[in-house]
Amino acid sequence: MLGLALVASQACRGGAPDGASPPTSGAAETAARTTATPGATSPASAAAPPRATPSTGATAPTQEPAGSSATAAASVAPVPPALVARRERVARSFAEQVAKNTWEPVRALVTETMAAELDGVKMVWEAVGGQYGTYGRILRVDSLPGPDAHRMRVAVELEKGTADITAVFAGDAELVSAVDFANAKPRFAPPSYVDAGRLTERALSVGEGAAALRATLVVPSGRRGVPAVLLVGGRKYNDLDGSVGRARIFRDVAEGLASRGIAVLRFDMRARDAKRMKALGVEPSALTIEHEYLGDVAAALATLRGAREVDPRRIFVAGHADGGWLGPWLLRDHPDVAGGILLAAPARHLVDRLVPEYVQRTELAKGKLTDLDRAKIALMDAEAARARDPALPLDTPVDDLPLGKPAAYWKKVQGYDAVATARALPQPLLILQGGRDERVTVAEDFARWKSGLGDRPDVEAKVYDALDHVLVAGQGPATPEAYAKLDGHVAAEVISDIADWVDRQASRPPGAPR
Repeated sequence: MLGLALVASQACRGGAPDGASPPTSGAAETAARTTATPGATSPASAAAPPRATPSTGATAPTQEPAGSSATAAASVAPVPPALVARRERVARSFAEQVAKNTWEPVRALVTETMAAELDGVKMVWEAVGGQYGTYGRILRVDSLPGPDAHRMRVAVELEKGTADITAVFAGDAELVSAVDFANAKPRFAPPSYVDAGRLTERALSVGEGAAALRATLVVPSGRRGVPAVLLVGGRKYNDLDGSVGRARIFRDVAEGLASRGIAVLRFDMRARDAKRMKALGVEPSALTIEHEYLGDVAAALATLRGAREVDPRRIFVAGHADGGWLGPWLLRDHPDVAGGILLAAPARHLVDRLVPEYVQRTELAKGKLTDLDRAKIALMDAEAARARDPALPLDTPVDDLPLGKPAAYWKKVQGYDAVATARALPQPLLILQGGRDERVTVAEDFARWKSGLGDRPDVEAKVYDALDHVLVAGQGPATPEAYAKLDGHVAAEVISDIADWVDRQASRPPGAPR
């Protein structure tokens, strides 16, 4: 008999900036996985990603063909709808009993192997979701097929927070053989500029099959033909809410803009998430920016264009951090996009920022550099030099290159100049920058945007002196520790400025000079 593996970990999805220490407080998002390795073989069938379902109220997962995506994994046969429905009922009951901490009824819903290990499962749940109090209700259910198993992810509302309980089904079984506890987080208190009564939210997916990413569309209730914004995150803040400590920066932006009559789609980023990257089925040595960003953004734009509330001629892309650095690239690839919003966007190339970011982080943490730090910097400089080399061999070991990314990745981005690309774009731009941003700075980045684009009348740029890298107000240095404990909202002025700018652009007739 195969045993049960228990793994509990602190997940710092979008916690502190790259390389910073993860949060250690209860505010940190906690993820835990409990898997009973099934004795059955991997399922021979899988399904397309779930159809969009409301995120409020209990809604059944359904399946329908997804749109094309450059990052889609290999197609697999769909799970029969009747089996999906039966598994969904089991997953709902399983998640409810787990969240209620009533374990005896769970035994009838799981395999014998898993039933023998329920004490361990209970221990992990109490550490992960139990800290957020008693069960409230099921928020949504997603059917997540894959080549190895069929997963039913059940989002549950708890007294003081929310959590995902994912039931895993192997082969053609209708009993749960494994469970994944993830995304446990405290209850979110929306900012004052969000009018929840005017919003409607739907769960969507971006991409296909096992490679599909979670997405959420927020729209102004009861309206059609509205302008829309696609949010694109960076390398660090890669969950769809943009979680940073207790803050949820992308949720703030999405709900704030929707309160102003603008639809917003946000989605989980694949960057820096090994599980999401592996789902693509691409050899690690062949991974490029196409897999990490470009393909998913293309799929997300297709999803947004297909939303019944959205005017497809008035879609804007808003990129934060590296999502903003890539903003001009995305606008160049998608000339039908109406404009771009660059939020805390680096103007410098990724490879040129790595050493300065490390030095800045280290000096903030230690006060000065040690000999060991200087040795590491020398190694990082050598890696960066290789990544810049136009003659970089494709078989260069990843250990000799920055960020553990293969040579194919660096060759793809070598010639990219964000400012020069932006200068050649026909679309208007809005560039917003925090004055307290310690990573993307006014001197090194904002000044380059201004210098390179200052003569374009359709480019607007603004600095908010009191805001940090995630556009939340504060005082003093924006240190990694400060981000880990962050408990605030994106400044109301930022939401207002974005909404006003989108309204101005969207009010112009298609084809009119901007």
